[in-house]
Amino acid sequence: MRLVYFDTETTGLKPDKDKIIELALLIYEDGKLIEEYDQLININENLPEKIVELTGITDDMLTEGATPSSVAEKLGRTLTSNSVWIAHNTQFDLLFIYNLLKEYYLEDYVMDLLSEVYWLDTLTIFKDRAGYPHRLENMVKHYGLDEDRKFHRAIDDARALKDSVRELRNERNDLKEYINLFGYNVRYGVTGERLPFIKYATQPYFNGLKAYRNILPKTLKEE
Repeated sequence: MRLVYFDTETTGLKPDKDKIIELALLIYEDGKLIEEYDQLININENLPEKIVELTGITDDMLTEGATPSSVAEKLGRTLTSNSVWIAHNTQFDLLFIYNLLKEYYLEDYVMDLLSEVYWLDTLTIFKDRAGYPHRLENMVKHYGLDEDRKFHRAIDDARALKDSVRELRNERNDLKEYINLFGYNVRYGVTGERLPFIKYATQPYFNGLKAYRNILPKTLKEE
């Protein structure tokens, strides 16, 4: 089984309008790192000032980046069956990948490509483990990982994600239960488009570690 820890940095929060400016992939096979991919993307437009402040990525840095088409090609080669793609708030990153791929491939092909992959969202898992807030930084702190880490660069976030997944698994080995299941706050609903290969479910707030019988996947099976 191949595990891909991934993260994106983007020009904003709207996957159908904003663009990916950095993509990072940490690819593991049989527990061994086989590839570390970190690529800035030249989108040929100026970045919003708030994105520069948040990420430290500048317009000049992007001029040396890869073309969006070459990154889409990389994704097309890497999105293979028998692989699990893992992110924190996967819905966000997945929709950005979906929209990038649609610029260069037919939509039916993109949908087939994405549906061949298993998707895991650590945000959904962490909400069953600890109280609010649930950002990646909070998960790192919760599990006593290095709090001096840098965030909001894709490769740094992917590394923090990988270490956090190890702690989630050590705490309780139930991660497989969450495959292709994304929880969402009933107050705000699902962010962006619902994808047909993902099951979306309301996830009630709980301030702590839920009993195994009460985790989101188990409660769905009982409905």
